[in-house]
Amino acid sequence: MTLHEVEAAVLKKAQAEAESLLVEARRLAEERWQRESVRLREEHRRRLEHLRVEEEAALAREVAAKRAEHRRALLARKNEILDEVFHQAAEAIITLPDDGYRCWLEAQLLRVVRLTQGDESAGEVLTNDRDHTLVGRLLTQLTPGARLTLAAERVPIRGGFLVRGRRWDLDLSLDSLLAQLRETLAEKVATALFGGESAA
Repeated sequence: MTLHEVEAAVLKKAQAEAESLLVEARRLAEERWQRESVRLREEHRRRLEHLRVEEEAALAREVAAKRAEHRRALLARKNEILDEVFHQAAEAIITLPDDGYRCWLEAQLLRVVRLTQGDESAGEVLTNDRDHTLVGRLLTQLTPGARLTLAAERVPIRGGFLVRGRRWDLDLSLDSLLAQLRETLAEKVATALFGGESAA
């Protein structure tokens, strides 16, 4: 075998080995690429899922906050409407036709007389500025022996009166009456106004 033939054989063998190594390298590279591609796709999927969960949670929190805000605003508005209804009720009592408010005051004073019968100390009646003279006249007419006197002091109430005794006090003001009515009737009034959705 000549030198030229030896060189050709060595070169051929080297090329075959190089090609074999290149094929193996390509195969390994392809496997690595496949594994990395799968890993990256899985990582991408996990990140997207994590972001989706975070976004849904943030959206749920925002929706819950908006709903709570809406409920608070609605409840506040309902309470404003209820306040206005009871305010109008107070005004309606004060402006009852046919001297109805005076009759109501008389009934309340007679009630005090019954409640304080036999109490030697009785007490003094406090009114607002508007009702002071009227209540004074009614006291003179209705309770001559009841030991109730009209106080000079005025109180900031819409109507009715307060009675201050030595051992007790009575609140027969419109404010107190309507507060009691609101407590007991608020649900019924809210049902009538809002169709079953109550206000607190």
